[in-house]
This record gives sequence, C-alpha cells and structure tokens, in this order.
Amino acid sequence: MKQGIHNIGFSVLFILGVLLTGTASCQQTQSKLQQAPETGYTLLKTKKGKEGLVSELWTYGNDTSKYLIRKYRYNKLITISHYEQGKANGYIMMANDSGVILLEGAMKDGKRHGIFKNYDDTGKLLSTMTYENDSLIENK
Repeated sequence: MKQGIHNIGFSVLFILGVLLTGTASCQQTQSKLQQAPETGYTLLKTKKGKEGLVSELWTYGNDTSKYLIRKYRYNKLITISHYEQGKANGYIMMANDSGVILLEGAMKDGKRHGIFKNYDDTGKLLSTMTYENDSLIENK
C-alpha cells in the first residue's frame, strides 16, 4: 500500500525535532552548497549519528541566527530546514531513506505559510495545501 505523510502537525513537529536532535555535516556526501559558495551559506558543524544518519549545520555568512539544517541517511538527503532566530523560516523538505520527497513546503516565523505538498513513497503527489499564518486556506 502506498503511504504518504498526511498529518502536517506531525511534519512540523518532526522538523522541530530536526533542530533539537543536533546539527552536523556529511563528509562523504558532496553538498550542493559546498559546490555553490555564492549562496552565502558556510558549513559550521558536522555530526554522524546512528543508522547512517549524518547532519549538517550551515550558517548564512557570519549571521548565526540564520541557518540551514540538512540531514542525510546513507548518503541520501532526507531533510532540509531553514531557520531564522530559532524559528523555521523558508523552505522545508522531508524525504524517505531512498531520497523520494514526501513533504515540502514553506514556513514563516515557525508557522506554515504558503504551499505544502504531500507525496507518497513513490513521489506521486497526494495533496496540495495552502496555508496562511498556520491556517489552512485551501486543500486540493
């Protein structure tokens, strides 16, 4: 049975958990940000975890209040989260261990804001939701 992430509340908690579980960088995986320094992000920390998990913490220039967390499992990118002042702010993405995107969306000041898309384990779009200040405006 194909499954996707249906519970956005769980997704937001998961993203916040990404922030709380630690930060780091993958030495085995060549990051796109390392290849494109014009983005302004600089790799600050790396951390290897259990079961092939590697985390990266990137800061925006010298501004440590603006940062990006990327997590990999077995060299596959599984999460991206942007933060400002400790709140999710910008693009977020979660993928399964095969690298297939399950959820992507935009956050503003720690709240869902903009379009969120949910996909099943094969990458098929399941739903598109539009949020404004964490309130659901439209669900397709």
